[in-house]
Amino acid sequence: MEFLIYLLLLLIDSTLGIYYYRRLTKAFQCLTQLIVITFLFELISESLIQTSIITSNFPFYHVLLPIQLLYSALIYFHVLKEINQNGKLLLPFTLLLVVISILISIFYQNSSSFPTYGSLILSLFIIGNALFLYFKLMKFPTEVPILKQGFFWFNSGNFFFYAVTFFVFGYFEYAQGPKQITPAWISILIKVSSYILYSCLGLSLYFVALNKTNGRN
Repeated sequence: MEFLIYLLLLLIDSTLGIYYYRRLTKAFQCLTQLIVITFLFELISESLIQTSIITSNFPFYHVLLPIQLLYSALIYFHVLKEINQNGKLLLPFTLLLVVISILISIFYQNSSSFPTYGSLILSLFIIGNALFLYFKLMKFPTEVPILKQGFFWFNSGNFFFYAVTFFVFGYFEYAQGPKQITPAWISILIKVSSYILYSCLGLSLYFVALNKTNGRN
């Protein structure tokens, strides 16, 4: 049931993004593409598991993580560009992180295990960009109320989800050691945080399209 809710949120966000695609800025068109890719990855992997073709979706996550890194960099690059900030160093830095993530998947954490270290790299990357964007949004406010800004909802959903992800994989999976039994509430926290993430991303797509229609940034 929890996975169906997750898939439904992904489907709603994908539909919103495709429906508003021409009214979205470049950053949020990239976000739409990432959400659609994530939805397809999750749907295909779960279908293969249910039909017993594969036993785990871990290999899919090893492929999806570098894609998420690249798309996240593109999104933040265009977001910074839209608020007249320079993000040129973001893309080459991201390529380095992608290479590191791929090397970890090949030589350290293979496809039979969850890409914990790749998730930590992605989480730190998103958290750092989210904090930087918060700073810029506060330093350069616009006439649009903050709760009606697509940037705000996009950034808030990302910051919350990846802060939770970093805590879970950084503390319970690494600091506590592999033999540590993960509490049941951790699984619930991850699920709820993913619901919050994709609810926020849906709101971000809606408000970006709305503000562009109304001629506002």
